[in-house]
Amino acid sequence: MALLNLVVVALVATSLWFNSPPFVNFPSFPDIANVKPAPGASFNGVSASSVSRTVTDKDGNVKHTGGSTVVTNDNGKVNKYTS
Repeated sequence: MALLNLVVVALVATSLWFNSPPFVNFPSFPDIANVKPAPGASFNGVSASSVSRTVTDKDGNVKHTGGSTVVTNDNGKVNKYTS
């Protein structure tokens, strides 16, 4: 009986180890911006994106580029912030 319990525990542990959690689908900028709450409902959403790049130009100089964008939707009032 103890051996059977050990085998069951090992199988469950192996199953949990190799099964990844379900993927979460995050809403995109348009998804957040286009939500219009129904009468009597409310919606508050935020979506953020950030990019950073470092490259070397033809003269060997290191160039840093990038920026961030945040979109908010507060009950249909959409704001976009960039840097």
